This record gives sequence, C-alpha cells and structure tokens, in this order.
Amino acid sequence: TMEKRGLKKYSLTDPDSRFMLNKKGKIELSYNAQIITDKNGLIIADDVVQQADDTHQLVPGIEQVEQKFGKLPEGTKVSADAGYANGEQMEILDKKGYDLYVPGKNSKPETRDKKFAKANFTYDEQKDIYTCPENKILKNVGKYFHKQQQRQMIIYQCQDCPTCTHNDTCCKNKKYRVIHAIPQDKLLNKIKEKLQTIDGKETYKLRKQTVERSFADIK
Repeated sequence: TMEKRGLKKYSLTDPDSRFMLNKKGKIELSYNAQIITDKNGLIIADDVVQQADDTHQLVPGIEQVEQKFGKLPEGTKVSADAGYANGEQMEILDKKGYDLYVPGKNSKPETRDKKFAKANFTYDEQKDIYTCPENKILKNVGKYFHKQQQRQMIIYQCQDCPTCTHNDTCCKNKKYRVIHAIPQDKLLNKIKEKLQTIDGKETYKLRKQTVERSFADIK
C-alpha cells in the first residue's frame, strides 16, 4: 500500500517510478540512473534507483565496483560531482583508503555580496578553529544533536562580533556569528583544499572525458 511505502502519490502503470524534478524543471515520474566509469571512460558499474538525488549513491556505487573487481588499491582516486557530497558516505570511503575528489556545497568561494558565507571561512584542523574573512576567530564551543538531521553537530562561535563593523551583514540580526558543522567537516575541508590545488583541479577535470562523456553518449 501507499502508506507502507511512505508515498503520497504513485503511478498505476509504473508503480516503481517516483516523482522527480528533471532537467526541464518539471516534476515527472522518473528513475535516477547511475554509472561509474574507469579512467578511460569505460562503464564498470551501473544502477537505477528510486531516490531523486544522488547524495546516498556514492558508497553503493563503489561497493558494486568492489564486488565485481575486488578491493581496489589504497589511494584509488574517486571523483564525483557536488550532488554526491554526503559527509557520512565520504567518511566511509575515506576510511577505506580512497582519495576523494568530491566538491561539497561550500567548495567554491562565494561572491562579494555573500562575503560572509560559510564557504569563505577557512578551517584550521590543528587549532580546530574557523577564521572569518575579517580574520576573526570562531572557536569550538560545544556539540548538540540535530533532531531533524539525526546527527551530532559541532558549534563554532566568534566572540568579536559585537564590536565588528560587519556585524549586521555577517550575523544577520544575531549577536554572535555561529557555524554549525557536521563531524565530517574536517574531511570535507581537506577535500575542499585539495580541489583548489593544480593537481586537484586537473584530477576533477578528467570527469569531462570519462563519466560525463559516457552520459553524453547515452543521451
């Protein structure tokens, strides 16, 4: 039944399909196709899933490759677009020894009108602090459990905000600027820094001639 499936709507002619936002900007009954290619663009794994987004598909895709070819060498490079960015999934692959090139939501610096977006705050893992664009320090002040996301969050807070001339822009009507970070933010920040290097950019650029080329061929 629809209640057991947790659905409000479903197709009578294709009950396994799900409503998804497509490239045309329309919500239609669809499937989400997944492929993984090797460095030469040869498709080595594929799947079709009911989830509308890709955030939980990275680990299943790599596991499918491992089932077919065995455990991959430590340091094997894994590249995917920002749609696959998921802290938990990326942590699993990092612990397996994979070299990840997956940009997150905060990978690219924001434009001037968003100067104080989280993407423009730099993280120092040794000191466990964030630094804002005005060189003010945000310290780790504790943790809390996010009920909606069902995970622990780490709070970083700046104490210099009341005297900062950018308080209104940065704090948005709050006394202090706070950053809520997931436990995997340290890993995501490492990947972010790696993607900004020459080698990181070149590695990520290879997707155009591998997986993206295969999708273009399919289309």
